[in-house]
Amino acid sequence: MKLPNKDQRFRILWGVFATLISVAVFIPGRANGNDDLPYDSGSTGADGDLTVAFKSSPPSYRAEALAVYDSVRGEIVLIGEDEKTWTFDGTDWTEKSPANSPTSVQTGDQMVFDSSRGEVLLYGDSGSNDTWVWDGSTWTRKDSASPPGNRDYAAIAHDPVRQETVIVSGVGRSSTWVWNGSTWTQKSPANQPPSSDGSKMVWDEIRQEIVLFGEDQTWTWDGTDWTQKFPVTVPPKRIRHSMTFDAARGHVVMFGGWWNDLNRDDTWIWNGTDWSQPSPGFCIPLPRRTSALVYHPGIQKSLLLYGRTGNGSDRRFSTLTDGYSITQIDAWDGTMWKFFEGYFYRIDMRSRPTGLWNYTTIDITSNMNVEFKKNTANTPVQWLASGNVTINGSVSLDGGDAWTKQETGFEAEGGPGGFEGGLGGIRFDESGSYAGTPGQGPGGGLPGVTRNQYGDDATFNGTYGSVFLQPLIGGSGGGGSASDNVYNAQNGGGGGGAILISSSRDITVDGSIYAREGSGSVSRGGDGSGGAIRLVADRVLGSGTVDADNGRIRMEGYIRTLASQAQASGESFTAPTPTLMIGGGTPALTITNVAGTGVAQPPTGNLSNPDVVFSETGDVTITVTAQNVPNGTPIKLRITSNEAVINLPENGDPNVTLSGGTAIFTKTIPAGHGTIQAFAEFTITP
Repeated sequence: MKLPNKDQRFRILWGVFATLISVAVFIPGRANGNDDLPYDSGSTGADGDLTVAFKSSPPSYRAEALAVYDSVRGEIVLIGEDEKTWTFDGTDWTEKSPANSPTSVQTGDQMVFDSSRGEVLLYGDSGSNDTWVWDGSTWTRKDSASPPGNRDYAAIAHDPVRQETVIVSGVGRSSTWVWNGSTWTQKSPANQPPSSDGSKMVWDEIRQEIVLFGEDQTWTWDGTDWTQKFPVTVPPKRIRHSMTFDAARGHVVMFGGWWNDLNRDDTWIWNGTDWSQPSPGFCIPLPRRTSALVYHPGIQKSLLLYGRTGNGSDRRFSTLTDGYSITQIDAWDGTMWKFFEGYFYRIDMRSRPTGLWNYTTIDITSNMNVEFKKNTANTPVQWLASGNVTINGSVSLDGGDAWTKQETGFEAEGGPGGFEGGLGGIRFDESGSYAGTPGQGPGGGLPGVTRNQYGDDATFNGTYGSVFLQPLIGGSGGGGSASDNVYNAQNGGGGGGAILISSSRDITVDGSIYAREGSGSVSRGGDGSGGAIRLVADRVLGSGTVDADNGRIRMEGYIRTLASQAQASGESFTAPTPTLMIGGGTPALTITNVAGTGVAQPPTGNLSNPDVVFSETGDVTITVTAQNVPNGTPIKLRITSNEAVINLPENGDPNVTLSGGTAIFTKTIPAGHGTIQAFAEFTITP
């Protein structure tokens, strides 16, 4: 590749994605007429039962929860924008009927428990400037000659040593005020945290100080002055997160928040000196902001209540929320998150890098919705069960609908095992180009290139290996559309995910399994393709919904009455065939070297932090190594950028095959940034 001169030299950034292996296996089986037919899923049962059962939900619609623990009465007190007051004693929720209630409870108000006076304090800082207290029976308004004023999304905490409540920061505000039970007074500390749209703070019982975190700064308050802390580890920037003090473990817990239009779902611990991020558990709350996190000493858990999702049009969450607010409670037990009560259960696949579970039985009850957070390798979900599988609720692996923001990090996410959508082009007068970026995955949609050209929908044809859905591959992303001279373009939708459910007994679906494509935004970005759903059991039964629209579905059983409910572009039905499981000895491809630079393993495929950075003026060499793949197997590469999509080998070129476990490609790559993916297909003879 020739570059015009030194002043126009580009860096070329490439993210390296996970690999894909296609393996076809077919062994016919036959029924023997017994209740337990001969198919064996191979499950070891090591993960026990998976039971996701509905529990009565607490009060609905609390997009921005105000909740605190009342240590005098031993209960959580909650109030929302509907001005209704509820309490939770650790077992049951009770709606109260106070004689008086705060008026105009609004977004950005703050609430805390005043342990010095045994009452809940609410400050209506987003407009009313009213101070209210709750005594366990009713609310009483408290007047102060000089309240802190409008302090939208201020931080509040009670200091029991000095017997005063502290309020600080807020939108456009950085002053510190204290409440002594009857009057607000402004303090004059030498140091002051900056104004922030949603910092949070709590009282640290062990270190006897208030801890504040906002954006990426940590501060403490000793009753006289603020001190900024400089920990070795700093959580990513955020506002409108939630925090509480876990008295059983003696540390501060922080969850979620919002930054740059993205909601977070990470958990952090403050030990008085440094922040740390605990290892994920198998259940994780939805990403959210403006939720409440409250430690309940009676059950020794921190409860995460409500909050906002932030992208109400995203189909992944449409069955889990009302489109914006979260009607769900999760519990942090000091080690991991667990479902507490509500309607949905989110499985964190980061704790299972292979995506493979060995269950005894699986039972998803009515009204329950199961969703997933992808692991680093972006594997499909593989549920093996030695006993019956019953799905009366829903299991969702839908691809994400497109965002309207054309920045790296805002690509529509694919479901687990599925691929991201492309980004829309940046307006020509800013970027000098109309082109969007292609959707990811083997059937990713091409981007719009000329002015206002639509991005292409992703395709599934020829991208799923064999007709047996081996390998199990999620859908590809839609292409981003091309921009105008003065307007940014629209992004493509994400591909549906992929799931295998295999049972040695019966699979009964009277609920739903979804692996649908994500939509491109405003019809101009390309839609993703549907994912893949494979069900294998003695009998595949039920009258529910199995939907991988524009993807593939395969049902394998000696009896398959559920087959009539299949909704996909490609469908196949047979008796059971062997299950290829992810684990030791599994075939794998690894891109190990690009342009003479070794690729760190595992690669992230994240364009904002590329795996390889290089500058070349000619051909670039790409090395692929294989594990448990026969020599002589043809290897394919897909290289994507906002300038081109290159498939290697190109039409008419000879195959590039493995030799000594290695395949080498050489190609001139256009300047810019993009991704490299490796693929192979071969057959294992049983």
